[in-house]
Amino acid sequence: MSKGVLKKYVKDPVLKNEILSLWRQGRVFRSLFNRGDMGLRRRLRIFRYYLSYYKSFSRYYFDKDGNE
Repeated sequence: MSKGVLKKYVKDPVLKNEILSLWRQGRVFRSLFNRGDMGLRRRLRIFRYYLSYYKSFSRYYFDKDGNE
């Protein structure tokens, strides 16, 4: 998942801090990125894939508590 989506939609501050801490430490692995398979078409496809997270969350996410 995208870092921006996590920062925006994770509401629990403890969990959010843990996620961001792991990200800063470099302990996040994204299996889509492979050095040997990063041609232009592949990069564009991955970029579109990650942008779809933003689109999906903005369309379907709602706060069950009614805060947002």
